[in-house]
Amino acid sequence: MQSNIVTIGVFDGLHLGHQEVIRQTVDYARSIKTKSVLLTFKPHPQEVITNRKVELITSYKQKKELIAKLEIDIYKELEFNPSFASLSAKGFIKEILVDKLKIKGLVLGINYHFGKDEQGNVRLIQRLGKKYNFGVIIVPSVKIDEQVVSSSLIRSFIKQGDFQQANKFLGRDRRICGEVFRDSERGRSLGYPTANLRYSPEILLPQGVFAAEIILNSTNEKKKGVVNIGKRPTFFPRAKEKNLEVHIFDFRKELYGDKIEVILRHRIRNEQRFFSKEELVQQIKKDEQEAKKYFLKFGK
Repeated sequence: MQSNIVTIGVFDGLHLGHQEVIRQTVDYARSIKTKSVLLTFKPHPQEVITNRKVELITSYKQKKELIAKLEIDIYKELEFNPSFASLSAKGFIKEILVDKLKIKGLVLGINYHFGKDEQGNVRLIQRLGKKYNFGVIIVPSVKIDEQVVSSSLIRSFIKQGDFQQANKFLGRDRRICGEVFRDSERGRSLGYPTANLRYSPEILLPQGVFAAEIILNSTNEKKKGVVNIGKRPTFFPRAKEKNLEVHIFDFRKELYGDKIEVILRHRIRNEQRFFSKEELVQQIKKDEQEAKKYFLKFGK
């Protein structure tokens, strides 16, 4: 017996467009007293198709937590591998949606395509809906300031350091979550103690120095500070991995093992290499002053 209302997508960032698709999926399911199902993929399909890493707006864990708040009944995460990538749109609908998920209705964003070579377009979906007797709802794009809300656009805002626009299109503040780990404590020796954050490796992190808000999960306190994201070229000129370290204003408590969340608010400058500790300390002072000016002006 057909019973489920299904939506499909990568849902990276869970932006306002995604939220509208999910809202309509939940409403459709409730209107006919059945279950809503969200089908998503790991890794990001483009990683398999192009063999290039995709930096994500939200980690897989974060995405699942955000989706849970939107009251979807069933969350399914499929492994996207080369075999799956070769499945045609018709095969996907028959084998996955009809045979396995017992689909009664399908809700999709207007620009979403699936199946090999992205053959699964609106026309094909509507035709197969008639063939297999399931309803189809195509959700129009959500626009802000005449721009279509999309994950790729939000990624470009983040890379540019335009966090206000990124958050506007997401419909919430983007949070970078992780656990504080013990490092060399070099910041403390310079008079600026920092918390080094172990974050999800798949997420997009713009390099540079930023004014940021920091949420301490243990106490739910919100602090302000300066965040450095990069390869720390002053001390590690050959480093390949990014590091995220946080200096919280007027804060001396140790946070090792604690979970914190970082909200980037304002790009101060690009990361750069200094050739003396004195030069670095002077710049850190300037960064702190710049961040405090920003918070004084904008209140965030």
